[in-house]
Amino acid sequence: MTNKNKTASAEPNPTAPRGGLGIRLCMAALITSAAPVARAAPSRAPCSAVRVVQSGDLGPGWREAVAALRAEVASLGPSECAEVTFVVQGDKDGVLLTASTLDGRRGQRAVTRPSSLVFVALGLMASIPPEESVEPPPAAESPSAAELPPPDAPAPPARTAAPPAPTVRLEAALAAGARFGFPTRVGMAELEARADVVAGSWLVVASARFAPFGASLGRTIPGYAYDEIVLGLGFGRRWVAGAAALDVTVSPELAVMTEEGDLPADGAGGTESEARVAAAVRLHLPLGDGWKPSVTVDAELAPLAHALRVEAALPPLPTWTLGVRAGAVGDLL
Repeated sequence: MTNKNKTASAEPNPTAPRGGLGIRLCMAALITSAAPVARAAPSRAPCSAVRVVQSGDLGPGWREAVAALRAEVASLGPSECAEVTFVVQGDKDGVLLTASTLDGRRGQRAVTRPSSLVFVALGLMASIPPEESVEPPPAAESPSAAELPPPDAPAPPARTAAPPAPTVRLEAALAAGARFGFPTRVGMAELEARADVVAGSWLVVASARFAPFGASLGRTIPGYAYDEIVLGLGFGRRWVAGAAALDVTVSPELAVMTEEGDLPADGAGGTESEARVAAAVRLHLPLGDGWKPSVTVDAELAPLAHALRVEAALPPLPTWTLGVRAGAVGDLL
């Protein structure tokens, strides 16, 4: 009996799979059954319930942060993808981030660094107070464009304060130099006193010049003497560069001239007057804190006068002159 059982158990079963073939059939069955499951697993759709709206003109760093926030909320999972609208609005120290839901819940934070925008937005989204009802809110449309600030609206122009009224100062100047008259060649030594009313960069100028003596630079005339007094009133403009300044002025003038010589007799001569127009350029040198050195160059012309004579034997009076002076300029008021 025992031998029969052993013999029967040792006989091969023709219906059972043999060795490695059976293992391969089992693996194929498992792979075949799992393939439909893998194909049926859908990929996760991006979250479109969370909106990010930019309001106002933001700098490049903040625009990149807004783009990063949009990418972050698009990757939220189904359990986190709620109906929330973020509004990023420019503020004086950064941006103001507002989160609101369709049922009226709302939260707001100030963000000062672009790198913190994503973290603050996600924290704000999580800190919005929960709904009073446990039931989900009814589906509704997203806020209309009229309810939200216009995206990328240009920032209002900054108000500029009105420029302050120019201060008015009074300056005084003293100078000494030389003057040359033409076409009769006369050389003179002269002194000048000048006062300037300065309003911003504009000037009103009053001047008085006195040439106490002059000499003929042409033919020799016995006992020749020349002097003149010139009064002027004009206006001009000042350009400032650091401690230096440049004044350009134009002035109508009245010149009173006296000429004498021993021709044809001793003490011959006389006095005449004429109107002149003078243009002057004065440079204030950047030296000193009070009175500043100055250099002036000017030219005068008598446009309406012909060559005047005080004596037929004496040369005609000058009709235009050139002068150069050095002096100092200081504030009086």
